[in-house]
Amino acid sequence: DSYNSLVDKLPEDETLAASVKKNTDSLNEQGYCELGKIFTDQECEDFCRNLENKICFDSQTPMQSSAAIKFTPPIANSHNYKNAYLSFLPDTTLQFRPLREFLASNELNAIIRRYLKFDAEIYNCVTWYNPKCDLGHYVHRKHRDYDDYRFLVLIVYWSNVGSGATRYVKGSHKSLVNIGEEIHLTGKKGEAYLLDFFGLHSGGKITDNELQ
Repeated sequence: DSYNSLVDKLPEDETLAASVKKNTDSLNEQGYCELGKIFTDQECEDFCRNLENKICFDSQTPMQSSAAIKFTPPIANSHNYKNAYLSFLPDTTLQFRPLREFLASNELNAIIRRYLKFDAEIYNCVTWYNPKCDLGHYVHRKHRDYDDYRFLVLIVYWSNVGSGATRYVKGSHKSLVNIGEEIHLTGKKGEAYLLDFFGLHSGGKITDNELQ
């Protein structure tokens, strides 16, 4: 009980406390919360530029890839590209200082701790680049993730995201019934969402020409 009181405790700062409560209430009710604009447009452009000429993998999951390749945007922009996802390893993603600072922020960790009811740690951190691709992908089907007993997923959009946005069935994290209102979590560059991926969700197939 004393530990639950500790993780449930809101920050002393009233503005911070209100934000933490609003976001945890949204997570509890809907299964996701909108964190808003976290990174500036310039920071997003810097992040994307930093990926150029870095090693990535031609799969959503590096272990499932057929090859490690050097990333150059012209390759990924081909609509005939053979995979709907390119993935970058944590070492590449976490080179970006503003992201590291956000992941360590008091507000983000208070939301996570208050929802999960324990002190959590990051166990994976990847960046996906979604080229326009004629092929579908298995994550475009609704599914649930079973990574752990309780866990959250943080999604950061480094570009404007429309057709490729994550879809989420509101409230499905509280039920095994596979029905509900499906929300398209579109967003502008720099915006972020926190989600309980035990809830039903899916990726989106790119149908426009924007980098996502």
